[in-house]
Amino acid sequence: PLQNPKVTAILKADLNDDSFVTTEEYDEYLRQFFIASDQNGDGYLDDDEWDDASEKAGAFGIAKAGFQAVDLNGNGYISIQELLSLPRFAFNEIDTSRDGTITPQELDALPGVRVRDDRGPRRRDLVEEGKSGNPDSPW
Repeated sequence: PLQNPKVTAILKADLNDDSFVTTEEYDEYLRQFFIASDQNGDGYLDDDEWDDASEKAGAFGIAKAGFQAVDLNGNGYISIQELLSLPRFAFNEIDTSRDGTITPQELDALPGVRVRDDRGPRRRDLVEEGKSGNPDSPW
């Protein structure tokens, strides 16, 4: 099972399920996270919406950040622009080649993680089955 929350978040950003995660996929993952978290549909996340999203996500990835850390202009709301302007710390840490794509080899290099082999399901399958993180979370 996965033990690294950064990997769990990155795998959920693999939107085309090809075991490679590009910066474009990661940004789209954040957009989807934002849209799903904007409960009242006003185009902003307030503190309560952020807390709900973080709880549902099991505090993986960006949801682990505190509201005030993401509300860059301090106006009490998080915009999609603020969310997308944050540094991709987990992404950049795993993308050791710095080419904007996390490869299966880069993921395999992490302790206790494997992308795929003949012994069982890929890690993304484990995430989708709820073997890691919050099984009720779309993130």
